[in-house]
Amino acid sequence: RDTFFAKKMRVKQDQVILRSRPDGDVSPDNFELVRSDLELTFNHDDQDKVWVEVLYTSVDPAMRGWMSEKKSYIPPVKLGAVMRASGVARVIMMPHGTNNNSNKSADKIEVGDIV
Repeated sequence: RDTFFAKKMRVKQDQVILRSRPDGDVSPDNFELVRSDLELTFNHDDQDKVWVEVLYTSVDPAMRGWMSEKKSYIPPVKLGAVMRASGVARVIMMPHGTNNNSNKSADKIEVGDIV
């Protein structure tokens, strides 16, 4: 096993929480923005984890269906849960000692990569 020292990083996190199901048009009242400070820590057991900073988040028509309790191809977002979305992100932290000859996806990613 490669030598690994714990890494720490302080970040701000924004979460969009679904507070109510829209009745008609979707409005800001259906959501709550929750901001928090986090300290990210990588430990020896985190060798396959990669932390990312979200740069862009999609807002697309499928999200309207996810807010409904009607049967769909994917379970609805639960009230009080973070609203799901696709996005584009930048890798901001990952463990030391990754092996770029490995077949694991995390081993082929470097800090700064866009994913």
